[in-house]
Parts: sequence; C-alpha cells; structure tokens
Amino acid sequence: MPKVSGVFKIIFAVFGLILLSCEGAMSEVSVNHLKCEFLNNPLGIDTLQPRFSWRMTDTARTRGQRQTAYRILVSVSLNALKRDKGDVWDSGKVYSDRSVNVVCSGKRFKPGMNYFWKVKIWDMHGSPTNWSVPSRFSIGLLSKSDWKAHWIGMENATDLDWIWFRKSFTLKKIPKIVFAYVGSVGFHELYVNGRKVGDQVLTPSVSDLQKRALYLTYDITKYLRKGDNVIGVWLAPGWSIFKDFNPFVEFHFDKSPLCICQVNVLNDNNQKVLLASDDTWKCHLSNGRHIGKWQNSDYGGDYVDARAYIPNWSKPGMDETGWENASEYPLSLMLSPDNVQPNRICDVIPAQSVTQEGPDQYRVVMKKLYTGWIHVRFHGNEGDKITFLVSSLPNKECEYNQKDEYVIGPTGKGVFCNRFTYHECQYITIEGLKYTPRLKDITGFRINNDRKRVGFFDCSDKLLKKIYDITLYNYVNLSTGGITVDCPHRERLGYGGDGHTSMEAALMNYDTDAFFTKWARDWRDIQKPDGSVAHTAPQMGGGGGPAWSGFIITMPWETYMTYGDTRILSETYPFMKRLLDYFGENSDPDGLMHPLPGGYWFFLGDWLTPHGSELSDSQSALLFNNCYYLYVIRIMAKIAGLLKHPEDVKKYDALIERLKTAINERFYDPEKKCYLDDLEDSEIMPLISGAVPKRRIPKIISLFEHELIDVKDKHLDTGLHGTYFMTKFLTENGYDNLVYDYASQTTFPSYGYLIKQGYTTWPEEWQGADSRMHGCYNGIGAWFQKGLAGIRPDPDHPGFQHFLISPALTGDIKWVRAEYLSPYGRIISDWSISKGEKRFHVRVPPNSTATLRLPAASTRDITLDGKSVAHSDGVKLLRKDSGYVALYLQSGDYEFIVK
Repeated sequence: MPKVSGVFKIIFAVFGLILLSCEGAMSEVSVNHLKCEFLNNPLGIDTLQPRFSWRMTDTARTRGQRQTAYRILVSVSLNALKRDKGDVWDSGKVYSDRSVNVVCSGKRFKPGMNYFWKVKIWDMHGSPTNWSVPSRFSIGLLSKSDWKAHWIGMENATDLDWIWFRKSFTLKKIPKIVFAYVGSVGFHELYVNGRKVGDQVLTPSVSDLQKRALYLTYDITKYLRKGDNVIGVWLAPGWSIFKDFNPFVEFHFDKSPLCICQVNVLNDNNQKVLLASDDTWKCHLSNGRHIGKWQNSDYGGDYVDARAYIPNWSKPGMDETGWENASEYPLSLMLSPDNVQPNRICDVIPAQSVTQEGPDQYRVVMKKLYTGWIHVRFHGNEGDKITFLVSSLPNKECEYNQKDEYVIGPTGKGVFCNRFTYHECQYITIEGLKYTPRLKDITGFRINNDRKRVGFFDCSDKLLKKIYDITLYNYVNLSTGGITVDCPHRERLGYGGDGHTSMEAALMNYDTDAFFTKWARDWRDIQKPDGSVAHTAPQMGGGGGPAWSGFIITMPWETYMTYGDTRILSETYPFMKRLLDYFGENSDPDGLMHPLPGGYWFFLGDWLTPHGSELSDSQSALLFNNCYYLYVIRIMAKIAGLLKHPEDVKKYDALIERLKTAINERFYDPEKKCYLDDLEDSEIMPLISGAVPKRRIPKIISLFEHELIDVKDKHLDTGLHGTYFMTKFLTENGYDNLVYDYASQTTFPSYGYLIKQGYTTWPEEWQGADSRMHGCYNGIGAWFQKGLAGIRPDPDHPGFQHFLISPALTGDIKWVRAEYLSPYGRIISDWSISKGEKRFHVRVPPNSTATLRLPAASTRDITLDGKSVAHSDGVKLLRKDSGYVALYLQSGDYEFIVK
C-alpha cells in the first residue's frame, strides 16, 4: 500500500472534522428498550411488516429533550450489523420524532428467517447518539406452504394421557441458527438431548381450537451437539378436552392431544428443513395423565407415577424397544404464532403451617391464595400413592376436583410438582403420608403470563394502598394463558365482562400491548356468521350480554388509547362492524336494542350489585344495554374516522342521534327528573354513554351525588360493570372526591368491608363468596394512577407521546406517589400537602410532552425551582379555569410548589 503523505493526513483530518461538525457532537442521550411487535427479542412474529419501538434515556433529564431523527439498520448477520451494515434494511436518516410502532414495510423479510436490528437517533440539538445494543427477532412460519411437518398423535393413547414423542438425528457440525417450531392441541414442553428448552410453562396460550392452534418458536442451537441428537416433545391434553355450554363447545377431534414440530436450519439468508414430525417419530405413554374433565367445575389435576418414568426418554442412545410409531392426523386448524409473554413461575409462595387432620392426612396452609402449582418433597415406600387435595377455602378439602396424585417410585423419594394443569390454591390436604411433612418441603409457584410491571402507586392512606395492591394481585392471578378469566378454578373462562373490569388497571400497570393484541384475535375468531359474539373468548362459554361481547370493541380502543396502536383497530374493525350490525338487527324501529335471542343469559345488565343482578327481562337491563350500545357506537364512530371510513362515520353519527332520542323518550322520567329510577347505575350509564342532553347533565350528576352520598351513605350500589363505568366516568370528569367517598368505606358494601372480612383477593360478591378470587370488582384499579396521581392518556393524542397529569387532591390523603412506564419512558406524578403548601414532582420522559393541571388560582401562586413558573424553562401557560391552571410541559423533571 502506498504511503499517505503528511499533507494528505492533514487534509483527511480536516475533512473528518468538517463531517463531524455537520453531524454535530455526539449526544449524551442513549437509546434502549428495543421492542419488535411489543416484545423483547421475539421469535416467530406473525407479520412481514414488523413494527419497531425504542426509548430515549437522558440521565441529565434535559428539559425539552426529544428525538429529531432516527436511523434503523436490519441485517441477517450480527457481524454485518456491528459494521453498521443493514443488508436487509437501512432506513437512512429519517427526520421524525416517532419512536413507537415504526413500521418496516416492503418485501424485505422472509418467513422463518432470523434478523438483527439496531437504531440510533438524533437529539433535540441534532446530535447523534451511539447505536443501540443490537436486538433480535425472527419471522414465523406464516402459511401452510411453510410447514412440512404433520400433526401427530399416539393411536393407543386416550385423550387424558400425557405422551412422549422423540426423533433421533445426527449432525456433522452445529449450524449457525436452528429453530424448532412446536404447536400443539393441548400443552407441550420441548426437550433437546434431555434438556427442557426455555422456562415457559403451560404452553401454548389458550385459543379457539375450533379454528386456531398456536405454536412457539424455539432457538435450540445451544442445545445441540455434534453427532447424535434427539428432539423430544412432552404432550398433555390441556384445553383440547374442554367442553362447555352457552353455546355448547365440542372440538370433535379424531384424536387429542396432538402436536406438530418442524426444525429448520438457518445459514445466512437461506434455510432448510432438518426435521418434520410425521409417522416415523416414536411415541410412548409418559408417566402421567390428566385427572378430571377440564371443564366448568372440574378442571382436575395431574396424576404422576414415578415408577413409570423413563429418565432418558429425550436423550440419544435410548433403547426404543416398546415405543411405537406416531400416527399422522390431518387438521384444518389455522396454525399461528403465540406472540405473547408466556406463562412462567412469577412468584414463590411459602407454606405457613401444617397440621395433622387424621391418620396419614395433613392440612397445609399456604401463606396466601394464588393461582399456580404446588411443589412438595416427601418420602415413603415404592407404590405408595400420595394425594393432594386443593382448595381456596379453609372449610373445604377439595374444590372443583382440584386433585393431584403421585405414586412413589423405587427410590422411595418423591417430588411432586404440577406440570400440565394449575389450581387456585391456599389450602392443601395431603393424604397417604406416614409422617408430618416439613414446611420447607412445601412450596407454591404462582403461574401467570410473565408481563413486566410498568405501574406503581403509593399514598398516605393505607386502606387505599391496600385496595390497589389487592386489585393488582387479584388481576395477575386471573391472567394465565393469554387471557383474563373470571376465576381460576371453577369456570376459568375469558369473560368480556370481567375483561372490562380489569382492562384499564392492566394497561396502567403491566406491559399489556402484546397480551391484548393476542386476546383481540381470540375475540375475532369466535364471531359467528350472523355477527354475534359469544360472552367469553376464546373458549365460548358462560353467559352475559352486549357488554360482555362488546369487549371486542372497547378493549382494542383502550389499547389504542394507551399504545397508539392502529393495527389492532384496523384488524378488528370489520368484526366490530358485524357485531354492531347484529345489535342493529335486534333493535326496534326507534333504534333501541331489545333482548337478544338466547334467553336468560344473553341480555344481562349490571351483574352482582348489592341490590341484585339486573336480569335479561328487566327494565334495568334494557336501560343498561342500550346505554352500552350507545357507548360503543360512539367509540366506533371515532374508529371509523381514524381509519378513514367516512360513510361509516355518517352511519354511526346518525345512529347515535336516533338512539339518544329513543333512550331519553323511553327511560327519562320528567316528573322524577331521573332515568328509570334513582339508582347509581341508572344515572351513570346515561352519563358515560352520552345519552344525557347537555342542559340536563348538571341535574343528573347532582341526582347521582345525592344517591351516592345521602341515600347510600357513600357506598357502592353497583356490580361488575357499574363499578367500572362509574369509576371511569367520575375519574375522567374530575369527580375523584366521589370515588374517594366509596373507596374509603369499611362497612358493607365496600372494598374496605371485604378487607375487614379477611379477603386478600376480591371475591365474586360484595357480601363475600366461596369464589374468593374473581374479576368482578377490579373496576377501581385504574383510579389510583389515573385519578389520584392524574396520569392518563390524552384522548386527542393517544399513545402517551403527549399525555395528561391532573392530580386529585381529595379526602384526607396527605401524599401520593405514582409512576407509569409509558412507551416513551417513566412518568412520575408525586404530590404532597404540608403546612398549607402543595408540592408536585412531575417527570415527563424524553420525546414526550404533557399537559399538567394544578390547583391554583393563577400562575402567581405557582413556583418552579424556586422562581415564578411564568419565567421557567420548558413550561407554557395553556389556560386558567375554575381554580385550576393548565400548563404545557416539555420533557424533564419539575418541582412545583402551589401556595
């Protein structure tokens, strides 16, 4: 190589400095928390147009810090990415502040392929950041032609048996990347060379097995070795044997459980099939089976016989004598990726006490009620059968056939842990032991979808903090399998009604976008040709009415409000329309919906109120459902406008006016000046639906206040839906003092009353119930952050790039501390009152802005960092009204004092 002269060295150096000055000095901001399709390093996503998201971190918390441009690189090679080469996609420098759900479109991606990506941004000064740490994703197998594998089962197995499948193969060398795609009708675990792959359990998530089965993508590269290898699948029935009613569900499988497995080898930009399940795979009954029917009131448990365990069933070199060939079974089900955070062991629950109840019978009390597994170590004689009876109640040994059995093997030592079912558990009766088990040998594992916690709340009022904590704990225990159920032990169904109660608490406290995206697909799957939607998804059972099936509209909408995700709206919109058309076909000429076909369970109003449930043939249910109908039509008009369907907007606007008129003519009593009666539900539902004419709103709110405060002595008279909608309306309209009134009570009916009765989760009914963990009363869950702390999305700017903070100083609360980890970063809203002075600490994350509403007569009463707010950086006065000042805040930290 020729020498570079000193002159040229100087020229090159100067040229480099010129380029650097054009680019700007390097930013101290960093880019992190990379996500693809809402997940960290997801494998097997279900789209060829992936969406990328990231966050800015600014340790200096510079006011006004924002992104002015970004550049994304995507490559099949990590080495290429490290050299700043995007051999699949290089976005170039894009001048945009968008950092959430950035779509990579075009024909750049292929099913089954693995990709790496990274991003850099330019900050508020135009200075570039360093590149982010690379992240990863892969595309799933998206069409039938991508699958070369066959569904397999074991001909001689029953639908209750657990089955082992294995396939041997040889590798001359370890490939660069190897993916195993495993789907199942039932639960499965994947093993490679004797090792379980991953830490997920009870896989895959629940789906409508009349239409769709789910598969997971596993990177098994590190589990492989040169020479002989074995792929093993442990299969169990799970949801494949579910049956229920309203409507009756029957899957009609020729054989269950079933699995499908395909192993693909990736090298650079190509892939090939290494293995595909077929009738050459070997299978054998494993040492376990399901106990019970896996249906309403009998979800059963696990039976394990340690004498029948084959230790090397998934290892190379095992003698396959006695193993039979698997049988192939054709299935017409769609096969889709399970793109949601999996079930994992999320908490460990210790045993609290053990007492002897009778000969060889012991009662174990766990520290708290939970959803999940039991894990017990013990010893005895070979052939001894140890039985575990599980209950949530101290006075019942066993609820709904929650029973497990274990037969001790030749070592005389046993370890029982659930594998393919789960329980609602606090009390365990152990039968068959000859000695008192030790506390340290008994453990509970809480099993839930492993979503990151993103919301936090604390305050000076211990009762309110307790209500918040119980609501969230109650919620996570109802969320196993990619859905939210009514209860974990009796029905275990994804009710839309219970989904409503928990929806906003979930969005404000857990990383829930992928979860609700998956559940929205379940609701789409269960729609019937006539447009009707069942009351639970994906299992289709139980009962309800429009406010149960209407979850297919409200849940995608609230998800959009939180994450700004329009894809969930566009994908669900046709199904929403068909449901509203179905409601319209079951309406009177004036627009009022009448009771839907199906009888008692198909037109319920508010459910499980202190004064009783509103049954399908009642006037209360008629008012409730028509107000709910109006409520979702208003949402649909907004969605239609957002998705640019102007004819639908006109249609829904006209229907809104017709239905408003009909509701007022039918249910408003001009003499009593109330809707139907003066119950809380009867006034709140017309208010939140927008049925009440503007001139009448103050009177109806006054009537509601009178009913709540004077008649009901600040107590709730609402149930599953009413509590949620009442809390939502009052929070969004500045009546947090009324929420505080009913939240702070300790006599019946109230949350405090249930706590005084000893409940650590919310039961099915206000007076208490045998079902101690139910979703009916989670409706208060979002108030703590959205109301008291005031953190909530701006309806005019969904997705939290611009958001609202409107703290509610109410009751005897002295201080509140709350956080929400938004798609853009950590939002903080803390306030305290001391010696007549109100202090507010607010954090607005980089690349976002906020509207802050403070209780002050004017800006003269507000100081920021010790000086007048009128002369502070990052702050602009928006308006003053009714004792409040609204300020526009750029990103950064703020300490306000209001005198």
